[in-house]
Amino acid sequence: MAATVQAGQPLADLVQWAAAERLAGIECLAGIPDALDHLTAWDWALGRLRTLPAQACRLRHRDSRFKNDPGRWILLTATFHLTRSPAAPITHRPLADELGVRIGARPPVAEVATAVLTNRHRRGLLTAHDGATATGFSQALTELSTQVEIATGIKLRPEPTLVGTRAQGVP
Repeated sequence: MAATVQAGQPLADLVQWAAAERLAGIECLAGIPDALDHLTAWDWALGRLRTLPAQACRLRHRDSRFKNDPGRWILLTATFHLTRSPAAPITHRPLADELGVRIGARPPVAEVATAVLTNRHRRGLLTAHDGATATGFSQALTELSTQVEIATGIKLRPEPTLVGTRAQGVP
């Protein structure tokens, strides 16, 4: 089964939907490169819409074709290949511990998705998003970058590239 989502779709919502439908492939969130079928993107260098298969995106941990060529691409949709099955075998020890299963177990997708989110929340990797805005997120990134630069001398480069602005009052 293929699931196509628009750019900006909250990943947690997509994972929750897939888990409710018992569709495996993105329950661990870290498995996106394996589950991604293709992306559609606007290529500013060529001035046209492109469909890029997963391999052409060169997705790696904290790296991709898009990150290495800033300003060229606007990602529009992502299509994931999902299967109706138990979760992929658990290979990450902290996740196995969270679930109370052995490495290699294949628990139900919904249990894995919940365990991943619970674990990430406990480690402070997720924040409450009620009322969050792109402006608030940008301000938080700026503040954090300033604090890191003052403390270490290292200037952080934000990973998301924001394009355009919203008019006041537009959700």
